Amino acid sequence: MTLLARDCVGFVPAADTRLKVGDSLLIVATGAVRDEVERRLRAVSRRGRLARWFGEYGDERDE
Repeated sequence: MTLLARDCVGFVPAADTRLKVGDSLLIVATGAVRDEVERRLRAVSRRGRLARWFGEYGDERDE
């Protein structure tokens, strides 16, 4: 993640920064990994950081 905006303030997140509801992210990724990054973010959004353990892989679906 390159930049995180929270409460109208942008900053570079540290390794221990946790995402919060309402955060905006700027992520720079190569085309080769972009789809996987999007899937992982969807999975974590739905089921938390243990998403894969719960069988959530971030596939697109009607929500």
